[in-house]
Amino acid sequence: MEYRQGFNNPEESLENVDIFDTSSNFYYRSHSGESKCSINSLPREIMVRIFQYLDPVSDSIPIFACVCRKWRKVLHGTPSLWRKLTVTPSVLECHHYSALGAALITYGHHIQELEWEPGTRVCEFLFDLLPSLSGLTVLNIPIIWNRSVVETLSPLRDLQELHIRGCFELHDEDLVLIAVQFPLLKKVTINSCWSVSQEGVDSFMSSLSNLEECSIKINTNLPIEDARSDNAMVQGNLLARNLNALPRVECVTSLVINLIPIEMEELWTVVVSLPQLKKLTVSDCEKLYGVRLSSLSLQKVVLFSLWSANFVSITAPSMRRLRVDYGMESCEHLEVYGKKLKTLRVDGGGVLRLIVVQSTRLAKVQLRYCPRLSTRDFQSFLISNPTITDLILGDISQEEATIESSWCPRLRSLMIEDDFRSRVLSVRCPTLERLLVCDGAELMELDSVILLANHLKEVSLPSVHSLGSLHIMCALLDSLTVNDRSDRMISLRSCVIHAHRMIGSVSIRDCSIGALSISSPSVRVLVLCRCFLQNYVMQMALVGCSYIGHLGLEECLSITQFHLPPSVGVSFLNLYGCQRLRLVNIDLPSSLSGLNLGQCYKTCLTCDGRKFGLDSEAAEVAVFQIVLPNSFTRWRHVDVPLLSKDVEQN
Repeated sequence: MEYRQGFNNPEESLENVDIFDTSSNFYYRSHSGESKCSINSLPREIMVRIFQYLDPVSDSIPIFACVCRKWRKVLHGTPSLWRKLTVTPSVLECHHYSALGAALITYGHHIQELEWEPGTRVCEFLFDLLPSLSGLTVLNIPIIWNRSVVETLSPLRDLQELHIRGCFELHDEDLVLIAVQFPLLKKVTINSCWSVSQEGVDSFMSSLSNLEECSIKINTNLPIEDARSDNAMVQGNLLARNLNALPRVECVTSLVINLIPIEMEELWTVVVSLPQLKKLTVSDCEKLYGVRLSSLSLQKVVLFSLWSANFVSITAPSMRRLRVDYGMESCEHLEVYGKKLKTLRVDGGGVLRLIVVQSTRLAKVQLRYCPRLSTRDFQSFLISNPTITDLILGDISQEEATIESSWCPRLRSLMIEDDFRSRVLSVRCPTLERLLVCDGAELMELDSVILLANHLKEVSLPSVHSLGSLHIMCALLDSLTVNDRSDRMISLRSCVIHAHRMIGSVSIRDCSIGALSISSPSVRVLVLCRCFLQNYVMQMALVGCSYIGHLGLEECLSITQFHLPPSVGVSFLNLYGCQRLRLVNIDLPSSLSGLNLGQCYKTCLTCDGRKFGLDSEAAEVAVFQIVLPNSFTRWRHVDVPLLSKDVEQN
């Protein structure tokens, strides 16, 4: 949106102001005077609260000033609406940038924090507006910094927090210039400092008397083939090894070390010398044959691409998160001693044999690619951390992956990764609420799933192509979906679902079912779509159910006869697309409210042994509504489907 006339003066009239919306190529003309809209009868404080629910950029709040004079006064007189702007453009990129430009021009004196999301394009005209933001204290902008950028932003003397993401072209003298031009800086991030030496960082930190936090990221995103890589690795090595010599070493709170030939003892010395270090990331250090760390301040540690490291041992009482990611192909032992550790993510690289974690707060755990982790060690790990509530599980080299309640007494959520290789998954935890499969994962080896819990809120097995047996025993089952994201037919030999209180929704698609048993006093929705099962299998499945709200057998071509006994109450029976269905027998009295026989051309309907005509006249006098065989009406898989024509595909 481009403003043909600026609104720098809050008292400036809005009469006949043209606004061009670049996203839709329309002109708007504002009108002076007060609007008669009922929202204007609201107190100013209420209108401010409403505006605060909107994002100034993505919701294009600046254009609201053109609605009426009252709205304009509210926007100009409420600095809190403009204190923080975050740029996260989506498909309406031009629309976002135009709104941001209008906000910078009109309300720039109110803006205190301005942040761009990583990877967001920064237009030149927006960058040219930044020096006019006199009240700006926080700036986070994804551009390549050089001396020209530093000089352009020199009017921002009140900056207290600055994130320099691209230091590729900055040198020592440029860092000193930043310290001179922004003397009030308290928090600084120096990212990808390829050409900065230890002396330059020393001078930079010495010049900032108010500095409280400094994040140093050495050689981040440095490509090996870059001509500057050799010098960057040399300077980065010197900087990393001499961090303890910095005059304000207590200000270093975050450190990233990449592509530096640092050794284990040197890394130990660096971490010990930084008393306020909270975040540490180490990667691509070829001479690091092991990682041994000890720190009282560390809260987050990330290790990856350390191909030579044989072990990882970390002692950090304050650590909250640890991620040992890809590229740890020599690491066989992982030992962590952190009583406050809450989140642990481990990629074993196919070689991890031992994992020892001592924590009193560990809640979220992810284990991937650990085929050499023995059953005993896996069990010992779980028993040692009874506070685990969320577990993401990949390959742990067990033929039968078993989780007992005595091992994980608080487990609520279990997610299966795509590298899961066990043939049997058995979870017997009363606290379990969710069993999920990661998005996009296709499990080719999982054959049997056994679940024992109290209240299962969600069980989703979308692409388990080798699933042969599914047994669920619980009190409540809210939702179960099997093979709902694949058209590939799976052979389900046995499916047993027992919920002694209630079953919510069960959806099984594209399965050849050998035996089906569903036992519960009440089932809201039971849908078998494009499934192959014999008539007697379907009849036996109904024996254990007293009531089914919506029973759907869509396009089950193997069904030739269906009998609804009086002992089973069904409100809606959906037999759409069962083209080989010959006979439907309903015993009265029945609670049936609707019957869908769409596309069942050869079906004969009987009620208590008496043949029922399937024409429009007979359907009108039936005690329940019928969708006739010549209809293309589909029902949605909900408690009460539409009884009128609904061709929307599920």
